[in-house]
Amino acid sequence: MDVHELLSPHFHERGDWEVLGTVVHYTAGGRASGSARWFQNPDSHVSAQYVVGRSGAVWRCVPERLAAWHAGVSEMVIDGESLSDGRGSANAFTIGIELANHGLLTSLNGDFYYEIGGSLRRYRGPEPEPATLVYDSGLEVDGWWEPYPDEQLNTLQELLRGIAKRHGGEAARNLVGHEEIAMPLGTRKRDPGPLFPWERFSRRGPRRTSRG
Repeated sequence: MDVHELLSPHFHERGDWEVLGTVVHYTAGGRASGSARWFQNPDSHVSAQYVVGRSGAVWRCVPERLAAWHAGVSEMVIDGESLSDGRGSANAFTIGIELANHGLLTSLNGDFYYEIGGSLRRYRGPEPEPATLVYDSGLEVDGWWEPYPDEQLNTLQELLRGIAKRHGGEAARNLVGHEEIAMPLGTRKRDPGPLFPWERFSRRGPRRTSRG
């Protein structure tokens, strides 16, 4: 596994918490290195333990022993049980993994675009796929999405195997998408989106979103 290190200043101590789960995100951006550098920006106030590029390369941004700032206002529920224990964020007991991916794209006149800095730029990645993200509440987000390459997904599986060895199997099997834990559910986040292939990963408990 090709691992680079770009450490972020945005983290805090876990305190008495152990690592209980893992949260998958997409970056809504271009290169993984750019997202990792954004985590280094003093003004960003966000971070994750890892960013995985489309080629499978990894950028380590926060050590696993520390809590990265990736989940925001969130509640992590597994098999009907809340792991958050009244806390307003899952940061203290999870590992955050960001996958380089633009996510939901804008379709205009036969071309696709992604948004950055309030403006649209031409998308030139893999062929987008149409899909609908469906939340338990019934809310749906329909559109065209960037797919995930095998190289990236293989690296994610390798990272999860390492997390299981270091923190126990449940830390990797309590695997959720940001869209499943960001509160209020269905109103803030839609990553990793409907094209993420959950069937390739072992996880505990039912999902709170589905692909329509």
